[in-house]
Amino acid sequence: MQATRRTVRRRWASRAAHSTSTWSRAGVLAALLSTLFLGACSPGAAGSPDAPEPAQPSAVKHVFVIMLENVSYDSAYGTKPIYPYLANTLRPSGELLSQFYGVAHWSLGNYLAILGGTAPTKDIQGDCTHYTDMTDAKPAADGQVTSKNGCVFPQSVPTLAGQLAAKNLTWKGYMQDMGNDPSREQATCGRPSLGTDNADLTQNAVPGDNYAARHNPFVYFSSVRDTPACAANVRPLGQLTTDLRSAATTPNFAFISPSLCDDGHNECPAPRTPDAWLSTWIPRITSSPAYKDSMIVILADEAKNDSRACCMEPSGPNVAYPGGPPSSTLRQAEGGGTGGGRIGALVLSPYVKAGSTSTVPYNDYSLLRSIENLFSLPHLGYAAQPGLKAFGPDVWDLPSNTPPATPTP
Repeated sequence: MQATRRTVRRRWASRAAHSTSTWSRAGVLAALLSTLFLGACSPGAAGSPDAPEPAQPSAVKHVFVIMLENVSYDSAYGTKPIYPYLANTLRPSGELLSQFYGVAHWSLGNYLAILGGTAPTKDIQGDCTHYTDMTDAKPAADGQVTSKNGCVFPQSVPTLAGQLAAKNLTWKGYMQDMGNDPSREQATCGRPSLGTDNADLTQNAVPGDNYAARHNPFVYFSSVRDTPACAANVRPLGQLTTDLRSAATTPNFAFISPSLCDDGHNECPAPRTPDAWLSTWIPRITSSPAYKDSMIVILADEAKNDSRACCMEPSGPNVAYPGGPPSSTLRQAEGGGTGGGRIGALVLSPYVKAGSTSTVPYNDYSLLRSIENLFSLPHLGYAAQPGLKAFGPDVWDLPSNTPPATPTP
């Protein structure tokens, strides 16, 4: 990994002056339509950052986000880490974001925050046991919607996937076990049965199929689900092996969800553990042709017994406490369930300093903003929150001649 890092740094001098290509006409139209939907939004609405963004490594062309489940920072990276491969093998090769926080309890709200900058509704906060559309959704400030029922955001709510497609960049979701039991979910896209009369059968694992729709953020946005791109781009995990064979077939953005056994959500017999999963898949990514221009982010959705937040996280228009009602003693002591707790995140990339640690507070909205910065995209939803930090010099190991960043369009 260090040899790769030295090689790519030698190319910086020729790449540093390279400016990001202008938006395609389709991209401009998509941004305009998103802004119109968001209406009279307050400062920090989608596409209107409040200050120039920090310098970015322009050579990063591929981003992999890997989501584990239900593990706090202390459990993952403390003195007795429950995943030794993650803490003791991968951590020395990357940058640890020690103050990274989830934005919600339970799982689903965190997944959707990364893809769309959206805060949870009441149903989303309950992990959407019934897969239903938001039939009463109305636009609200800062790229949000109000909704008293339903789980799937309407067509007018934009996503990172749509932003990338409008700029002729590629994206894919890789979902382990998806389609193993076609009576539960589709083999591609992974949508469960729609409607209030049918419970989401993927809420629980069955023999041979540990896929959970609530860990697949793409099917909760109509702007993705109701297009051919969903079936084409949301694929079973095995597709990743094929796509990694060349940089050209590796998507610019990949969201990877291990199964309920392999992400740590369920207790499963060995060897079905997050450590075993990571020790299989991370080397496949880091040895692929695309990795020399990549960033991998490994994080969890939420911390156990911790509903703290960071980064001035807004609650959103639908629930007062994204981390859950302040009913427990723990949440009362924290001032309510304000977030998803401290989870930490690990960044692997040729463009970070191996073995380093950042203490800058980040959350899921920060991650979306950071990915959008890498691809020169507008900021969606709460990723556009004024004062929200994106990855900067605390994360990126940039040469001194890197040009300053320009404001995101």
